[in-house]
Amino acid sequence: MGSKKKKKKSNKKAKQTALLFGVAILFIALATLGILAFRNYKESKEAEAANENAVEMVESTVDDGPPEEWLKKFEEPKEPEVEPEKPKDTVILFAGDVLFDYGMPQHYDESGIAGVVGANLLAKMNEADVCVVNEEFPFGTAGSPAEKEYTFRCNPKYVTALNEMGVDVVSLANNHALDYGTDCLTQTFATLEQAGIKFAGAGPTLDRAKEPQIIEVNDKKIAIVAGSRVVPVASWGASTDRPGMLLCYETDQICESISKAKEQADYVFVFVHWGIERNDFPESYEKSMAAKFAEAGASAVIGSHPHVLQGMEEVSGIPVFYSLGNYIFNVSIEKTMAVTCTISPEGLITWRVIPCQAKNGVTEVAEPEKAAEIWKHVQSLSTNAIINDQGEISWIKSEEAGQ
Repeated sequence: MGSKKKKKKSNKKAKQTALLFGVAILFIALATLGILAFRNYKESKEAEAANENAVEMVESTVDDGPPEEWLKKFEEPKEPEVEPEKPKDTVILFAGDVLFDYGMPQHYDESGIAGVVGANLLAKMNEADVCVVNEEFPFGTAGSPAEKEYTFRCNPKYVTALNEMGVDVVSLANNHALDYGTDCLTQTFATLEQAGIKFAGAGPTLDRAKEPQIIEVNDKKIAIVAGSRVVPVASWGASTDRPGMLLCYETDQICESISKAKEQADYVFVFVHWGIERNDFPESYEKSMAAKFAEAGASAVIGSHPHVLQGMEEVSGIPVFYSLGNYIFNVSIEKTMAVTCTISPEGLITWRVIPCQAKNGVTEVAEPEKAAEIWKHVQSLSTNAIINDQGEISWIKSEEAGQ
């Protein structure tokens, strides 16, 4: 009986132990499942977060594109923006008689253009938009000298000096262009054309001699018309079948040229050969001619032939320079000048005198003391113009001058 109780008690204990062990196993299993579930939950959250970041990165890549600095490597270089040029003044420089004879070829051969024109004056000529001179000789080697006291001619190779001086237009309407006949004059036409220099007042026919020479610069058209009232014989005038120049003893033809030029250009400048050599004052007919030129549409009149400076005057509302004198002529020139016409973009016109002199064959801007002397001299010859100490010209209206 006692062994049965003992045995029963032992079985009960074994059952309790097995129960406890089962509970422990169950607890461990549940804990393990909980841990695994928590781990899976955490991993799924991390995966979701990673996917969200990946989506953000993809969206960011799509929106922003590659980095700017990287893309710039593949861009074509852009041309820098160029600011539009501001409107400029237009400067026309006029000078008087130019002669490439006597000592000029020798000086040019020895020193180049520096043996003919000083550096300061040369710069002013080249800086001008249009430069105009009276060519008091023909370029050529043909022909025989005319029966007159002085005859001039120059080898065509020296036309390079005009180029170096910045000359754009020459007047051939004078009493020396035909010193060696029409063959030499024809050579002159060819020489100037080859050098790219326009010529006014002469031509192979009358129509060409009358033709205005037009240069367009800074949106302005500048016309040059030329004529001569000084020739040794009437046959020097051009005709329909004879080379020569435009004569203006009668003003009808040159006024016709001025009117034609006015239809084509904004400004018309008339270069005329007139007057008496060595006289300080113009002839009475010159003022009446200038008035007709003004009526026909001239903007200004520039005279040559006297070989000395004469005064200036406003006639019928336009400036008239009766004689600019010798510019490049012989070895020494005591007093001479160039004049500049400056036209602002708005059309305001300013005239200025450049006082000059020549020493040892070189024409140059005069020193201050000499410049003042030249201004004073020209002022004394002028009717209704005032030159200040900078060479700028003020025009006095006729009614003011008479007071």
